[in-house]
Amino acid sequence: MHQDQLLAIRVYLLGGRFPDAVDVYSTATGTDRREAVEAVVRIHDGLRTERGYRFKVLWFHLSKSLAIGVPLALEWGVAASLWAWALEMPVLKTARWVFVASLLFGMLIAQVIKWRPHAGAAGSIYGGLAVVAAVAALVVKLARWIL
Repeated sequence: MHQDQLLAIRVYLLGGRFPDAVDVYSTATGTDRREAVEAVVRIHDGLRTERGYRFKVLWFHLSKSLAIGVPLALEWGVAASLWAWALEMPVLKTARWVFVASLLFGMLIAQVIKWRPHAGAAGSIYGGLAVVAAVAALVVKLARWIL
């Protein structure tokens, strides 16, 4: 097994993606899945005894949460700014609260959904709603301007 494959297994285990680590091990060594599971469990037990393990796990979870939460917060912050502008509300106050709520919601999505691709898909749906909300705010502003 190559060093990059061992690194991939460690990264998957730190991120809580045990099946992916088993797949990498099975492919790298050519063993069946049952033997790969046993070997990955041994690697995981060794990893858990390393110094700084808990910090690394927390860092992986935080980075996953922020990678999904920050783009969502930005999209909803823009939508909130447009709505505040269209309805003549305090823009910064409205955008700030929506940004914070959306960031927390995005980070919650990332933590509740274990697999990052599924969390990313859920975030994309939520972000798509932000785009629709922004377009709706522009339509409202245009309608108010025409009338």
